Amino acid sequence: MRSNNPKDHPIIQPNYFEEKEDLDVFIEAFKKVREVYDTNPIKKYINSEKWPGKEVQSNEEISKFIRDSCETLYHPCCTCKMGPKEDEMAVVDNVLKVHGLNGIRVIDSSIFPNIPGGHTQAPTIMVAEKASDLIKTEWNL
Repeated sequence: MRSNNPKDHPIIQPNYFEEKEDLDVFIEAFKKVREVYDTNPIKKYINSEKWPGKEVQSNEEISKFIRDSCETLYHPCCTCKMGPKEDEMAVVDNVLKVHGLNGIRVIDSSIFPNIPGGHTQAPTIMVAEKASDLIKTEWNL
C-alpha cells in the first residue's frame, strides 16, 4: 500500500527479473531462438530480424531488450492465498480478512490458492460478489 488513504493507488512492483537467474534463463532462451531461426529450413523464410535487430548482441544489450519489452500474458493471481492461520502460506482467511491485521481484506484474484485452469475474470467476479455479501451482512446493510 502507498498510504492509509484508500484512494491512493497501490504500489505494484512485480519484481520481474529480480533474481539474476531468471534473467539469465531469458537471455539463453533469446539466443536459442536466434539459433533455431538460423537453421535450415527456417532460415530461407527469414529476410532479416526486425526486432530487436541483429545489432543487439551482447548479454547486456539482450538484457536491456528483455527488460524493456517483456510483459506477462497471464493475469497475476495467487499471491495472497486464502487459507487457515495454520497454513504459513495463507494470507487471508475464509472471509478474506488478512491474518494478523484488523480492517484489511483482499478481494481479488490474488486470494486464489491455485492458478485457475481458465480465465480469471469469472472467479474474480465471484470473489467480489461473495465479499460484497459478507460485508453487507457484517455491516448490516
